[in-house]
Amino acid sequence: MKYYVYQHTVPSGEIIYIGKGSGNRKSTCLPRNKVWDSLSCNGVTSQILYCTDDEDHAYEVEEGLIKKHSPKANILSGGKGDINDPSQMSKLMTSYWASKTKEEKDKILSPSHEGVRKMWASMSPEEKSKEQSRRSKHRANKKVLRLDTGKIYFTTKEAAEDIGCINQTVISVCNGSKKHIKGIRLEYVQGDPLCRT
Repeated sequence: MKYYVYQHTVPSGEIIYIGKGSGNRKSTCLPRNKVWDSLSCNGVTSQILYCTDDEDHAYEVEEGLIKKHSPKANILSGGKGDINDPSQMSKLMTSYWASKTKEEKDKILSPSHEGVRKMWASMSPEEKSKEQSRRSKHRANKKVLRLDTGKIYFTTKEAAEDIGCINQTVISVCNGSKKHIKGIRLEYVQGDPLCRT
C-alpha cells in the first residue's frame, strides 16, 4: 500500500496528531507546527491506522479521524489543505488560537515554557518586578515590520495577534534567532515611522 493514515500519541496515551503520509512521514518530525512541537517534547509514538493505494481515500479517512478525535496539534481539518501557503496558514493559525480559551492555550504551551516557569519561581518579588518592568519597556519601544506586506506593528504583541502566534515567536524572528513565522519574515523597525501601513 502506497499511502497510510497515522496517529501520534504522547506517553499519557493522548492522540495529539492524525495525518496522511507515505514513505516514512509518520516518523518524520519536520515540518510540523508549534503546537505539535510543544506537545511532543516528551516523545511521541507513531501508529499506522489505515493503508491504501488511493490517496484521495486516505485524505477522506484522515479527515474523518480528525473530526472524530479533534487532536490538539491538527490545525488543519485534514484533506488537501495547503500548509505551504503562508497566507492560508496564517489564517488557520489565527482562527485556531482565537478558538482556544486562555486555559487551553496555557495547557498546549506549558511543556515548552517549563524552564521559564522554573526560573520565574526562583526569583524574589523584587527581581520579578524589575524583570517585568524591563521587559515591558523593552517590548513597548519595539515596532515590527512585516517584510512581505510592509505593514508596521506598534508592538510585538500586536504582530503576534495578527499573524496568529505567540509574542515570543515574533521576538525570536526579529532578534534573528528564528528565520520566519510560517513563511513570514519580520524585523524591528529602525527609527520611528510616522504612520501605520
